[in-house]
Amino acid sequence: MADFASRKNSLSISTDFNNGMPGGDGPKGESTAPASGDVSFFDKAAMLLANKLLKDDDAPSGNPTWGSVIKREKFQDMDLLESGNAREYMSEESLSPTNAKTWTYSTVHRINKTQYKMFWNNDQFLLSAKQHNGIFYISQYEHFGESAAPDGTSSMPTSHYCAVLKKTTNNSFKLYNCGCEGCDQGFSKYTCSNDHETSSFGFTEESGEGADRQLLADISHYTKLVSGISSEMRCLNVVIPAVMEDNRSRVIWCPRMCRGDTPTGGTPRTSIKTELVTSPSPHSKKTKFTFETPVSDRVKLVSKLPSWCSEVNSLIMKFHGGRIREASAKNFMLVMDDDDDKPVFQFGKFSKSKFSLDFRYPLAPVQAFAIGLSSCSWSAKSKLNN
Repeated sequence: MADFASRKNSLSISTDFNNGMPGGDGPKGESTAPASGDVSFFDKAAMLLANKLLKDDDAPSGNPTWGSVIKREKFQDMDLLESGNAREYMSEESLSPTNAKTWTYSTVHRINKTQYKMFWNNDQFLLSAKQHNGIFYISQYEHFGESAAPDGTSSMPTSHYCAVLKKTTNNSFKLYNCGCEGCDQGFSKYTCSNDHETSSFGFTEESGEGADRQLLADISHYTKLVSGISSEMRCLNVVIPAVMEDNRSRVIWCPRMCRGDTPTGGTPRTSIKTELVTSPSPHSKKTKFTFETPVSDRVKLVSKLPSWCSEVNSLIMKFHGGRIREASAKNFMLVMDDDDDKPVFQFGKFSKSKFSLDFRYPLAPVQAFAIGLSSCSWSAKSKLNN
C-alpha cells in the first residue's frame, strides 16, 4: 500500500496544458510534477477551452480564408448533422463562384416534366430540383421529390431543399438561398426569414418577395427581333451579386441589408460581425430589391443573339466546346453585359432529356442550375423587347 501511495504522488501527465499556464513553465512535452497550490489539471483544461471559444475570430490571419467556408456558430454543424438537416444548407461546392479561367462542364437530366438533376461532367451528382406551382425547389439530395402523394399527384416539398427558384411574374424568376451568408454566421434573434418559426427556412408559396432569405439571382425572360429578319428570339437577362476581390465571396443581398445601404465592397462570407444600417425588422419594406439603377454590387449577364448566315439560309451561333449537339429553342448563351465577346454560360440540348450546362466565373453552380431551370419553364407571355 505504501508503495502504491508513493507511485501515486509521483504520477504526472505530459500534455500541452502546462505550457503557458501558471506553474507550467517547462518545455513542451516534458513531464513535470505539479507543485502544491498550482491550478489543477482539469481547471487548466477548462481555462484553455474557454479561451478557445472566446477567441476573437474577426482579426484576419496571415493567410486569410474569406470565402473558403461559410462561418457558422461553433457546434452548429454538429447540431445540423444530428437533426438530419446538414444538406438543407447550401454547400460551399454549390454556392461558390467557379474558377475564373476555365469552363465548368455539367449536364442536366430531365427525369419528367417536374423533376431535374444536375451532374458534373463525370456523372457525379450535384443538385436536383422539383417544380411545384411554378416554383423550383432545389435540393442537395439526389432522390429529392421522387415520392408522390397517395393520389399520385405531385405534392409541395416541405423539407430537404436548400434553395428555391420562385416565379415572381410571367417572365421573371428570383433565386433565393434557404439560408443566408449574412444572418446565419451565428445564432441571432433576428434573421432575414419572415416566418422562421412556422415554415422551413421562412419559405411559403404564399410569402411575398423578400421573404425567402438571401437573394442569389434575378432572371428575366423576353423575346427580341433579330436584325435583318422577322424572327423573334428567346432572350434572358440575369443579375447576380458581384464577386469580391478574393474571387470566392460575394456581395450579400439580404432583406436585412438593403442594397442601397450595403457597402459596395460587400460582406466577406466569414466576417462574423455585420453592421446593419437598416432596421433589423424582417418586415421592413425599405429593403425590397430593385434593379432600376446600375450599381457596383451587381453583375449583369445578357443573351448573345445568333447571326444570319446566307450560305445555309439560317440563324447560326457558335457554342463553346461543341457540346450543344441538337437544335432547340431552349439553346442559348449568356455573355457579360459590357463584353459581348466574353461568354460565361451556355445551355442547350445534348440528347433526348439531357442538356449541356456549361458555365464559368462569376457564376456559382446553383446560379447556373437556376438559369437553366428557368429556361425550361419559358412562358409564351414573355414581353417583346425590340
